[in-house]
Amino acid sequence: MKAAIVGGVAALWLAGSASSAADFYQTDFSSFPVGDDLWAGRDGWRTTTPGRGWSGIVDNVVPGLGRSAFIGYGRPLTSVARVSRSLGVPAGASLSSVLRFECLLGLSSSVTGGDDAFALRFYNPAGAKLAGIKFDLGAENYGIWIDDGVTETEAIALLVADSVQVLSLDIDFASNRWWAYLDGTTVFENQPFTATVVARVPGGFSFDWQVASLLDPGDNWLLVDDLTIGAPDLRLSIQETPAGTVELSWTSTRAASYQVQVSEDAAQWSNLPGALIVAAAPRADLRFEDTASTLTSRRFYRAIQIDPAP
Repeated sequence: MKAAIVGGVAALWLAGSASSAADFYQTDFSSFPVGDDLWAGRDGWRTTTPGRGWSGIVDNVVPGLGRSAFIGYGRPLTSVARVSRSLGVPAGASLSSVLRFECLLGLSSSVTGGDDAFALRFYNPAGAKLAGIKFDLGAENYGIWIDDGVTETEAIALLVADSVQVLSLDIDFASNRWWAYLDGTTVFENQPFTATVVARVPGGFSFDWQVASLLDPGDNWLLVDDLTIGAPDLRLSIQETPAGTVELSWTSTRAASYQVQVSEDAAQWSNLPGALIVAAAPRADLRFEDTASTLTSRRFYRAIQIDPAP
């Protein structure tokens, strides 16, 4: 348990059973050697796709970015070329918050050859597909598609090729919902994660190149960098209002109800009346003002995630 203290008041943070953020996996590919076919086979990354030069590590292809991974451009021998890895979530772990997946993602469209599709997909520990998000560069189905493991549905967000953006995903395995953002712009929100009947447990993920025609594969490609997979913590901040009262603020870790509690000794806690705050989604900015307290008194605060939002 951690505490942030301002004046005589302390704010404690808890998120379900977790008290701090957990990073399950993180890489910027700076330790990988540069070259074709040098992505898989290191740091837990793997592939079973035959072919040459369709994935690897590049250096400074975007000025200032350093080493990055890529998939595409080369010559696969199958219509789906895949590089995959474990999410790094410990077996049997209980995620009290969402699983947060973030990376830099860049799509380069074809100059010669056909226009293909690229996808990020998620699997359970047995290798069964749960869901994914597809970026289709083909003229007929150009756009971003949400894959629930059974059906693909087009997202309302526009697909912008030939640019690098931050992809952020929040996956709530408990409630079977997820959210996606590109550079902070909503791709989709609060969508069903998987429609499959397989075990809904975090296992692995993959970056896929779906080749429209093996006779004429495009020289399009997908760039990946600065990848982080983790479970965010719930952290309170505290400040004095102009009226001299105490305002607490925090960002929700999942769609849930949050109860603000108060204590004089950080041992015995009680619920603050009117301080049950509902977040409809992860990353919601939440606030509560304790008008009964001032910074001249000694009080400890904490917010407890108590149940999913109705």
